Amino acid sequence: MRSFCRFAICFLIMLSFGAWGIAQEAEEHAHASVGSEEGLGRAHMEISCSPAVAAKFDRALALLHNFWYRRALEGFQQVSNIDPECAIAYWGAAMTFNHPFWDAPSSADERAAWGLVQKGLAAKNMSPREKLYLNAVAALSKMLAQDRKPRGTKATAMPWLQLMPTFGR
Repeated sequence: MRSFCRFAICFLIMLSFGAWGIAQEAEEHAHASVGSEEGLGRAHMEISCSPAVAAKFDRALALLHNFWYRRALEGFQQVSNIDPECAIAYWGAAMTFNHPFWDAPSSADERAAWGLVQKGLAAKNMSPREKLYLNAVAALSKMLAQDRKPRGTKATAMPWLQLMPTFGR
């Protein structure tokens, strides 16, 4: 009888922890903000664009970091439609065509990304850091256009790695 009581008590304690976890999860979902309904988390980058586009840019950045490429592209396009001189929005849009973990960009994707890079480099609102980001994606786009397709994540990251020492300045 004693072992049954111990088992029952342990079982009830374990059951109560499970119920508490389910209740916590439901509460977190109930309080999720509109911007995090997909569980994207938060992404933020200081940008030199109109303050009116900052939240839209951060949302598109979060989508990009979560591999929602099509929706990220739409978000970056919204930013550039509102502020056409926002250079970093073109960087973000160009980055949506780079899927290093599963498929290489098509020729049409490469042309689209390169066109976005060119628009970004021609834009007026660009900090020195944003120019570095655009130059790095330009280097990646050039590698792809010249059919020097990077192989693996290390090769894809090379344009970024070459610029890393300048980010700390």
